[in-house]
Amino acid sequence: MTLDHGKLSGPGAELLIREGTASQFFLIGEDHGGRESPQFAAAMWAALQPAGYRHIAVEAGPITAARLEALGSVDAIGKLSVQYPFALPFFNWREEAEYLTGVTGSKKVAHAVWGLDQEFVLSLSMHLDRLAQLATTPAAKEAVRRMAERNTAGDAKMRAEKNPTAVLMMTATPADFDQLAAAFPQTGEAAYVIGELRESAAIYQAWTAGRNYENNLNRSLLMKRHFRTYYDEAVRGGETKPHVMMKFGMSHMMRGRSLVEVYDIGTMLPELAAMNGTKAFSTAVLYRQGHVNEYTPFSKDDSARATEYDALKSRNVNLDVTPFFDAAAGPQWTVIDLRAIRPLLGKKMPVDPGVARIIWAFDSVVIVPEVHPSTLFE
Repeated sequence: MTLDHGKLSGPGAELLIREGTASQFFLIGEDHGGRESPQFAAAMWAALQPAGYRHIAVEAGPITAARLEALGSVDAIGKLSVQYPFALPFFNWREEAEYLTGVTGSKKVAHAVWGLDQEFVLSLSMHLDRLAQLATTPAAKEAVRRMAERNTAGDAKMRAEKNPTAVLMMTATPADFDQLAAAFPQTGEAAYVIGELRESAAIYQAWTAGRNYENNLNRSLLMKRHFRTYYDEAVRGGETKPHVMMKFGMSHMMRGRSLVEVYDIGTMLPELAAMNGTKAFSTAVLYRQGHVNEYTPFSKDDSARATEYDALKSRNVNLDVTPFFDAAAGPQWTVIDLRAIRPLLGKKMPVDPGVARIIWAFDSVVIVPEVHPSTLFE
Protein backbone atom coordinates (compact mmCIF):
# COMPACT_ATOMS: atom_id res chain seq x y z
CA MET A 1 0.00 0.00 0.00
CA THR A 2 1.18 3.53 -0.69
CA LEU A 3 0.17 6.91 0.72
CA ASP A 4 0.98 9.65 -1.75
CA HIS A 5 -0.31 13.23 -1.64
CA GLY A 6 -3.09 12.28 0.75
CA LYS A 7 -4.33 9.34 -1.31
CA LEU A 8 -4.08 5.63 -0.50
CA SER A 9 -3.54 3.11 -3.27
CA GLY A 10 -2.65 -0.54 -3.72
CA PRO A 11 -4.28 -3.83 -2.66
CA GLY A 12 -4.09 -3.02 1.07
CA ALA A 13 -5.77 0.32 0.52
CA GLU A 14 -8.49 -1.37 -1.50
CA LEU A 15 -9.19 -3.73 1.40
CA LEU A 16 -9.44 -0.93 3.96
CA ILE A 17 -11.61 1.28 1.76
CA ARG A 18 -13.89 -1.62 0.84
CA GLU A 19 -14.37 -2.66 4.46
CA GLY A 20 -14.74 0.91 5.67
CA THR A 21 -17.35 1.58 3.01
CA ALA A 22 -19.32 -1.47 4.17
CA SER A 23 -19.11 -0.43 7.84
CA GLN A 24 -20.87 2.11 10.02
CA PHE A 25 -17.79 2.70 12.17
CA PHE A 26 -14.12 2.72 11.14
CA LEU A 27 -11.69 2.53 14.06
CA ILE A 28 -7.98 3.33 13.96
CA GLY A 29 -5.77 2.35 16.89
CA GLU A 30 -2.43 4.12 17.01
CA ASP A 31 0.62 5.00 19.03
CA HIS A 32 0.88 8.75 19.53
CA GLY A 33 3.54 11.17 18.34
CA GLY A 34 4.08 10.00 14.76
CA ARG A 35 2.97 12.00 11.74
CA GLU A 36 2.08 8.95 9.61
CA SER A 37 -0.99 7.96 11.65
CA PRO A 38 -2.92 11.25 11.20
CA GLN A 39 -1.85 11.32 7.55
CA PHE A 40 -3.27 7.82 7.12
CA ALA A 41 -6.47 8.86 8.93
CA ALA A 42 -6.83 11.92 6.70
CA ALA A 43 -6.50 9.74 3.60
CA MET A 44 -9.05 7.24 4.94
CA TRP A 45 -11.48 10.07 5.70
CA ALA A 46 -11.21 11.34 2.14
CA ALA A 47 -11.76 7.82 0.78
CA LEU A 48 -14.78 7.12 3.00
CA GLN A 49 -16.69 10.34 2.33
CA PRO A 50 -18.74 8.79 -0.49
CA ALA A 51 -19.86 6.04 1.93
CA GLY A 52 -21.64 8.56 4.13
CA TYR A 53 -19.10 9.21 6.88
CA ARG A 54 -19.94 12.57 8.45
CA HIS A 55 -18.20 12.52 11.84
CA ILE A 56 -14.86 11.79 13.46
CA ALA A 57 -14.46 11.01 17.15
CA VAL A 58 -11.25 12.27 18.73
CA GLU A 59 -9.26 11.63 21.90
CA ALA A 60 -10.04 15.07 23.36
CA GLY A 61 -12.75 16.46 25.59
CA PRO A 62 -16.04 17.69 24.11
CA ILE A 63 -15.38 21.34 25.04
CA THR A 64 -11.97 21.25 23.38
CA ALA A 65 -13.35 19.41 20.34
CA ALA A 66 -16.06 22.03 19.81
CA ARG A 67 -13.51 24.81 19.99
CA LEU A 68 -11.19 23.09 17.52
CA GLU A 69 -14.05 22.51 15.10
CA ALA A 70 -15.10 26.16 15.34
CA LEU A 71 -11.56 27.38 14.60
CA GLY A 72 -11.62 25.63 11.26
CA SER A 73 -8.03 26.19 10.11
CA VAL A 74 -4.58 24.82 10.87
CA ASP A 75 -3.20 28.29 11.54
CA ALA A 76 -5.96 29.08 14.02
CA ILE A 77 -5.40 25.82 15.87
CA GLY A 78 -1.68 26.53 15.90
CA LYS A 79 -2.24 29.97 17.43
CA LEU A 80 -4.49 28.52 20.13
CA SER A 81 -1.91 25.85 20.88
CA VAL A 82 0.81 28.47 21.31
CA GLN A 83 -1.48 30.58 23.49
CA TYR A 84 -2.21 27.59 25.74
CA PRO A 85 0.86 25.33 25.52
CA PHE A 86 0.01 21.61 25.70
CA ALA A 87 -3.67 22.33 26.42
CA LEU A 88 -4.82 20.63 23.19
CA PRO A 89 -4.09 16.91 23.49
CA PHE A 90 -2.48 15.75 20.23
CA PHE A 91 -3.81 18.75 18.30
CA ASN A 92 -0.79 20.74 19.38
CA TRP A 93 0.85 18.77 16.56
CA ARG A 94 0.47 20.15 13.04
CA GLU A 95 -0.35 16.84 11.34
CA GLU A 96 -3.24 16.21 13.75
CA ALA A 97 -4.59 19.71 13.08
CA GLU A 98 -4.36 19.04 9.34
CA TYR A 99 -6.34 15.84 9.78
CA LEU A 100 -9.05 17.59 11.79
CA THR A 101 -9.39 20.59 9.48
CA GLY A 102 -9.61 18.24 6.50
CA VAL A 103 -12.74 16.89 8.17
CA THR A 104 -14.23 20.23 9.18
CA GLY A 105 -13.51 21.65 5.75
CA SER A 106 -15.61 18.92 4.16
CA LYS A 107 -18.31 18.69 6.83
CA LYS A 108 -21.92 18.39 5.82
CA VAL A 109 -23.43 18.34 9.32
CA ALA A 110 -23.19 20.12 12.65
CA HIS A 111 -20.79 18.58 15.15
CA ALA A 112 -18.53 16.85 12.67
CA VAL A 113 -15.97 16.39 15.48
CA TRP A 114 -16.97 14.35 18.54
CA GLY A 115 -14.76 14.82 21.61
CA LEU A 116 -15.13 11.70 23.73
CA ASP A 117 -12.38 12.03 26.32
CA GLN A 118 -12.01 14.00 29.53
CA GLU A 119 -10.76 17.57 29.31
CA PHE A 120 -6.97 17.44 29.28
CA VAL A 121 -4.99 17.86 32.49
CA LEU A 122 -3.13 20.90 31.12
CA SER A 123 -6.14 22.62 29.59
CA LEU A 124 -7.57 24.30 32.69
CA SER A 125 -6.19 27.76 31.81
CA MET A 126 -8.08 27.73 28.52
CA HIS A 127 -11.35 26.72 30.18
CA LEU A 128 -11.00 29.22 33.03
CA ASP A 129 -10.48 31.99 30.49
CA ARG A 130 -13.77 30.97 28.88
CA LEU A 131 -15.51 30.97 32.26
CA ALA A 132 -14.13 34.47 32.86
CA GLN A 133 -15.85 35.56 29.65
CA LEU A 134 -19.11 34.00 30.85
CA ALA A 135 -18.90 35.54 34.32
CA THR A 136 -21.40 38.41 34.61
CA THR A 137 -21.57 38.90 38.40
CA PRO A 138 -18.90 40.00 40.88
CA ALA A 139 -19.18 36.63 42.64
CA ALA A 140 -18.59 34.68 39.42
CA LYS A 141 -15.68 36.88 38.40
CA GLU A 142 -14.06 36.49 41.81
CA ALA A 143 -14.56 32.71 41.85
CA VAL A 144 -12.86 32.37 38.48
CA ARG A 145 -10.08 34.76 39.48
CA ARG A 146 -9.27 32.74 42.61
CA MET A 147 -9.17 29.45 40.73
CA ALA A 148 -7.12 30.95 37.89
CA GLU A 149 -4.59 32.26 40.43
CA ARG A 150 -4.22 28.81 41.93
CA ASN A 151 -3.97 27.28 38.48
CA THR A 152 -1.14 29.63 37.49
CA ALA A 153 0.76 28.71 40.65
CA GLY A 154 0.24 25.01 40.02
CA ASP A 155 1.44 25.31 36.43
CA ALA A 156 4.57 27.14 37.56
CA LYS A 157 5.33 24.45 40.11
CA MET A 158 4.70 21.74 37.52
CA ARG A 159 7.18 23.28 35.10
CA ALA A 160 9.81 23.98 37.75
CA GLU A 161 9.63 20.48 39.24
CA LYS A 162 8.73 18.60 36.02
CA ASN A 163 5.87 17.21 38.08
CA PRO A 164 2.46 16.71 36.39
CA THR A 165 0.71 16.10 39.72
CA ALA A 166 1.33 19.73 40.77
CA VAL A 167 -1.27 21.20 38.40
CA LEU A 168 -4.64 22.27 39.76
CA MET A 169 -6.56 19.64 37.80
CA MET A 170 -4.71 17.10 39.94
CA THR A 171 -5.28 18.86 43.26
CA ALA A 172 -8.67 20.65 43.07
CA THR A 173 -11.24 19.19 45.44
CA PRO A 174 -14.98 18.63 44.86
CA ALA A 175 -15.53 21.59 47.20
CA ASP A 176 -13.47 23.78 44.85
CA PHE A 177 -15.77 22.93 41.96
CA ASP A 178 -18.84 23.36 44.21
CA GLN A 179 -17.74 26.93 45.00
CA LEU A 180 -17.10 27.68 41.35
CA ALA A 181 -20.44 26.22 40.27
CA ALA A 182 -22.33 28.13 42.97
CA ALA A 183 -21.20 31.43 41.45
CA PHE A 184 -22.81 30.66 38.07
CA PRO A 185 -26.31 29.74 36.88
CA GLN A 186 -27.04 26.06 37.34
CA THR A 187 -27.79 25.56 33.64
CA GLY A 188 -26.11 26.82 30.50
CA GLU A 189 -22.59 26.80 29.11
CA ALA A 190 -20.76 27.65 32.34
CA ALA A 191 -22.50 24.87 34.26
CA TYR A 192 -21.65 22.44 31.47
CA VAL A 193 -17.98 23.46 31.43
CA ILE A 194 -17.67 23.19 35.21
CA GLY A 195 -19.34 19.78 35.18
CA GLU A 196 -16.93 18.44 32.56
CA LEU A 197 -13.95 19.86 34.46
CA ARG A 198 -15.17 18.32 37.71
CA GLU A 199 -15.45 14.85 36.17
CA SER A 200 -12.13 15.20 34.34
CA ALA A 201 -10.35 16.11 37.57
CA ALA A 202 -11.86 13.12 39.37
CA ILE A 203 -10.61 10.78 36.63
CA TYR A 204 -7.07 12.18 36.78
CA GLN A 205 -6.99 12.18 40.56
CA ALA A 206 -7.88 8.50 40.72
CA TRP A 207 -4.62 7.90 38.85
CA THR A 208 -2.54 10.09 41.16
CA ALA A 209 -4.02 8.22 44.12
CA GLY A 210 -2.92 4.89 42.65
CA ARG A 211 -6.45 3.76 41.77
CA ASN A 212 -5.47 2.97 38.19
CA TYR A 213 -8.30 0.55 37.41
CA GLU A 214 -10.87 3.11 38.62
CA ASN A 215 -9.15 5.77 36.52
CA ASN A 216 -9.28 3.71 33.33
CA LEU A 217 -12.78 2.35 33.97
CA ASN A 218 -14.32 5.77 34.59
CA ARG A 219 -12.51 7.20 31.60
CA SER A 220 -13.93 4.47 29.36
CA LEU A 221 -17.44 5.03 30.75
CA LEU A 222 -17.13 8.76 30.11
CA MET A 223 -16.10 8.11 26.51
CA LYS A 224 -19.10 5.85 25.98
CA ARG A 225 -21.48 8.36 27.49
CA HIS A 226 -20.09 11.20 25.38
CA PHE A 227 -20.37 9.03 22.26
CA ARG A 228 -24.00 8.24 23.02
CA THR A 229 -24.80 11.95 23.47
CA TYR A 230 -23.34 12.85 20.07
CA TYR A 231 -24.85 9.79 18.41
CA ASP A 232 -28.35 10.50 19.66
CA GLU A 233 -28.03 14.12 18.52
CA ALA A 234 -27.05 12.95 15.03
CA VAL A 235 -30.04 10.61 14.91
CA ARG A 236 -32.36 13.41 15.99
CA GLY A 237 -30.82 15.48 13.18
CA GLY A 238 -31.96 12.94 10.60
CA GLU A 239 -29.04 10.50 10.32
CA THR A 240 -30.59 7.06 10.67
CA LYS A 241 -27.27 5.30 11.27
CA PRO A 242 -24.52 7.90 11.74
CA HIS A 243 -21.20 6.88 10.20
CA VAL A 244 -18.23 7.69 12.41
CA MET A 245 -14.47 7.33 11.96
CA MET A 246 -12.18 7.55 14.98
CA LYS A 247 -8.45 7.50 15.74
CA PHE A 248 -7.45 6.85 19.35
CA GLY A 249 -4.61 5.26 21.26
CA MET A 250 -4.50 1.57 20.39
CA SER A 251 -5.74 0.31 23.75
CA HIS A 252 -9.00 2.30 23.45
CA MET A 253 -9.76 0.77 20.04
CA MET A 254 -9.28 -2.87 21.06
CA ARG A 255 -12.25 -5.20 20.85
CA GLY A 256 -12.38 -7.11 24.14
CA ARG A 257 -10.30 -6.41 27.20
CA SER A 258 -7.99 -3.46 26.61
CA LEU A 259 -4.35 -3.12 27.64
CA VAL A 260 -5.53 -1.50 30.89
CA GLU A 261 -8.06 -4.26 31.58
CA VAL A 262 -11.32 -2.46 30.78
CA TYR A 263 -13.87 -2.86 28.01
CA ASP A 264 -13.41 0.40 26.16
CA ILE A 265 -15.10 2.20 23.29
CA GLY A 266 -13.48 -0.26 20.85
CA THR A 267 -15.65 -3.00 22.35
CA MET A 268 -18.82 -0.94 22.46
CA LEU A 269 -18.93 0.12 18.80
CA PRO A 270 -18.85 -3.31 17.13
CA GLU A 271 -21.73 -4.32 19.43
CA LEU A 272 -23.68 -1.15 18.64
CA ALA A 273 -23.12 -1.76 14.93
CA ALA A 274 -24.37 -5.34 15.28
CA MET A 275 -27.51 -4.09 17.02
CA ASN A 276 -28.01 -1.71 14.07
CA GLY A 277 -27.58 -4.50 11.52
CA THR A 278 -24.31 -2.94 10.38
CA LYS A 279 -20.68 -3.57 11.35
CA ALA A 280 -17.50 -1.90 12.55
CA PHE A 281 -14.05 -2.37 11.07
CA SER A 282 -10.87 -1.69 13.03
CA THR A 283 -7.22 -1.42 12.14
CA ALA A 284 -4.08 -0.91 14.25
CA VAL A 285 -1.30 1.27 12.86
CA LEU A 286 2.04 -0.24 13.91
CA TYR A 287 5.39 1.50 13.44
CA ARG A 288 8.37 -0.79 12.76
CA GLN A 289 11.02 1.81 13.55
CA GLY A 290 11.80 5.51 13.45
CA HIS A 291 11.23 8.42 15.83
CA VAL A 292 8.20 9.96 17.54
CA ASN A 293 7.58 13.24 19.34
CA GLU A 294 7.22 12.70 23.10
CA TYR A 295 8.04 16.26 24.16
CA THR A 296 5.99 17.66 27.07
CA PRO A 297 6.54 20.24 29.81
CA PHE A 298 7.83 17.33 31.89
CA SER A 299 10.59 16.39 29.42
CA LYS A 300 14.16 16.73 30.69
CA ASP A 301 15.52 18.01 27.39
CA ASP A 302 14.75 18.52 23.70
CA SER A 303 15.73 14.97 22.75
CA ALA A 304 12.12 13.96 23.48
CA ARG A 305 11.09 15.80 20.31
CA ALA A 306 12.52 12.89 18.30
CA THR A 307 12.57 9.83 20.54
CA GLU A 308 13.72 6.56 18.99
CA TYR A 309 10.65 4.38 18.70
CA ASP A 310 10.32 0.83 20.01
CA ALA A 311 6.83 -0.68 19.87
CA LEU A 312 7.70 -3.31 22.46
CA LYS A 313 8.55 -0.64 25.03
CA SER A 314 5.66 1.69 24.25
CA ARG A 315 2.88 1.84 26.84
CA ASN A 316 0.40 2.27 23.98
CA VAL A 317 1.41 -1.04 22.38
CA ASN A 318 3.45 -3.01 24.92
CA LEU A 319 2.92 -6.33 23.13
CA ASP A 320 5.30 -8.42 21.06
CA VAL A 321 4.28 -7.35 17.58
CA THR A 322 7.51 -8.43 15.89
CA PRO A 323 5.78 -11.31 14.01
CA PHE A 324 3.75 -8.69 12.15
CA PHE A 325 6.92 -6.78 11.32
CA ASP A 326 8.57 -10.00 10.12
CA ALA A 327 5.61 -10.65 7.84
CA ALA A 328 5.88 -7.17 6.34
CA ALA A 329 9.59 -6.64 5.94
CA GLY A 330 9.49 -4.59 2.74
CA PRO A 331 9.90 -0.82 2.34
CA GLN A 332 6.23 -0.16 1.62
CA TRP A 333 3.28 0.11 3.97
CA THR A 334 1.67 -3.30 4.43
CA VAL A 335 -1.89 -4.22 5.38
CA ILE A 336 -2.52 -7.60 7.01
CA ASP A 337 -6.11 -8.90 7.21
CA LEU A 338 -6.31 -10.55 10.63
CA ARG A 339 -9.79 -12.02 10.24
CA ALA A 340 -8.54 -14.92 8.13
CA ILE A 341 -6.05 -15.88 10.84
CA ARG A 342 -8.57 -16.21 13.68
CA PRO A 343 -9.92 -19.68 12.76
CA LEU A 344 -6.33 -20.98 12.77
CA LEU A 345 -5.43 -19.84 16.27
CA GLY A 346 -4.97 -22.34 19.07
CA LYS A 347 -3.94 -25.90 18.30
CA LYS A 348 -3.78 -25.30 14.56
CA MET A 349 -1.42 -22.33 14.85
CA PRO A 350 0.01 -21.59 18.31
CA VAL A 351 1.11 -17.96 18.64
CA ASP A 352 2.41 -15.67 21.34
CA PRO A 353 -0.46 -14.50 23.61
CA GLY A 354 0.31 -10.87 22.78
CA VAL A 355 0.08 -11.55 19.06
CA ALA A 356 -3.17 -13.44 19.59
CA ARG A 357 -4.54 -10.50 21.53
CA ILE A 358 -3.94 -8.19 18.57
CA ILE A 359 -5.52 -10.68 16.16
CA TRP A 360 -8.70 -10.86 18.23
CA ALA A 361 -8.78 -7.14 19.02
CA PHE A 362 -8.40 -5.74 15.48
CA ASP A 363 -9.59 -6.74 12.03
CA SER A 364 -6.36 -5.63 10.36
CA VAL A 365 -2.98 -4.06 11.01
CA VAL A 366 -1.19 -1.44 8.95
CA ILE A 367 2.60 -1.77 9.17
CA VAL A 368 4.44 1.52 8.64
CA PRO A 369 8.15 0.84 7.90
CA GLU A 370 9.38 4.11 9.43
CA VAL A 371 7.67 6.70 11.60
CA HIS A 372 8.62 10.37 11.78
CA PRO A 373 7.99 12.70 14.73
CA SER A 374 4.91 14.88 14.77
CA THR A 375 5.50 18.61 14.36
CA LEU A 376 4.84 20.64 17.51
CA PHE A 377 3.23 24.07 17.15
CA GLU A 378 5.59 26.62 18.72
